[in-house]
Amino acid sequence: MFRARSELRLFGAVPIRHILLVVLVLGLAVTALQVIGLERERAAIEQSLRQREAGGPPEPSSAFGRARADILKASGGLFFLAIVGIAAILTYHNYHSINRALERTKTLARNILESIPTGVVTVDRRGRVTSANASAERLLGLGRRRFLWRLYRDVFRLQPELAEMLQAALHDRVFTHEVELECAAGEAGKPVAIRVTSSELQDPRGESVGVVLLLRDCSELVQLERQLRQADKMAALGTLSAGLAHEIKNPLSALELNLHLLAEELGEREQPQSEVRRYLDILKAEIKRLQAVVENVVRASRPTALNLAPLNLNDLLSHVVALVDHEARQRRVDIRVDLDPTLPPFPGDDTQLSQVFLNLLLNALQAMPDGGTLIASTGARLDSSATVSVRVSDTGHGIAQRHIGRLFDPYFTTRDSGTGLGLAIAYRIVRDHGGTIEVASTQGAGTTMTVRLPLAPRPQPVELG
Repeated sequence: MFRARSELRLFGAVPIRHILLVVLVLGLAVTALQVIGLERERAAIEQSLRQREAGGPPEPSSAFGRARADILKASGGLFFLAIVGIAAILTYHNYHSINRALERTKTLARNILESIPTGVVTVDRRGRVTSANASAERLLGLGRRRFLWRLYRDVFRLQPELAEMLQAALHDRVFTHEVELECAAGEAGKPVAIRVTSSELQDPRGESVGVVLLLRDCSELVQLERQLRQADKMAALGTLSAGLAHEIKNPLSALELNLHLLAEELGEREQPQSEVRRYLDILKAEIKRLQAVVENVVRASRPTALNLAPLNLNDLLSHVVALVDHEARQRRVDIRVDLDPTLPPFPGDDTQLSQVFLNLLLNALQAMPDGGTLIASTGARLDSSATVSVRVSDTGHGIAQRHIGRLFDPYFTTRDSGTGLGLAIAYRIVRDHGGTIEVASTQGAGTTMTVRLPLAPRPQPVELG
């Protein structure tokens, strides 16, 4: 690769080689004139001496003609050398200018590739990876020294979908556009959602020289799409549950009232038998259970009024951890608490957030039936996002990747005894606070749930109708 060299300049403006060129031409011209003058004087002196010795009239001397011819030959040679020198200097100057422009273009292209967030990978016709920018290294979790000029099957052994795309592009000329994949970033990196576009790489003559891959990180976009779908589900469920709750609550209230009247009527006539009283108690309990189910559905699908007040997240989490300490000891689970003492207060509803954290801790305990370790920690981001967070990590059996997208759906559960409403309600409460819940899980290794809440109050959603 050519590198641009620094050029010497006089007063920071005039190149030194241009000054030398002018001095060389002037020196050649002056030298030629001086030589011609000296030869003319020598020839005239010789002719005068000969005429005096012969005592005859002046005759044209052949020495002057020969001297003149020699001078012309020497001058011609010097002029030719000067032209060659000037041409060589101009050629070098043009080469230097073109080389410098090429270097600037290459540097600009390199800087552009290294600066863009889109990953770019090129593969030649033999299937060797020839280049990759910094974004591609970050997305794929590979170092440049490890995969340059290696076969793509060896480079992308952790990303078999990419290898299949390159196989189709190189051998079958089948290219893709914005195909969404989930790739593992490195040997132990977490999966990253990317969108891949493959296209043919051509030289200036239009001939195929390989394949270029464009990799775009769409993890945040996928998460936003997932949240949007979840919001749509919750909105649809809210509309449905509001109607059902209205239709179900009225008959339940009537049943409860008439059951109470029936119990009073039986009590006034005679002492009811124990069997009849047991039936009445069962009916009362089931009616209350139905009412609780309806309330939970409504609460999970519709925003509730928040009683916001400045809260200390460390105190709140410590209180909830104390509530589950007894159950943790029974399950042989070691609870570790890591609290950030620098957390600022944030606006929140104490009662509802306690329910969120209690639900997350209980889920973590239930995921470790044979014991394990539960870590509850707090932290903060004081950058542009300005959030405080609670992270609950367990060493349980983990959650399958196909189930993570449905965790917050009402009535979705992976446990036989679960109702599927706990996480749905927690999601609604956190969302009403303007926060988010993030899930990261590996089967056999455990699950981590992170709740992020804003430091500044967010406007609460308003239900119409």
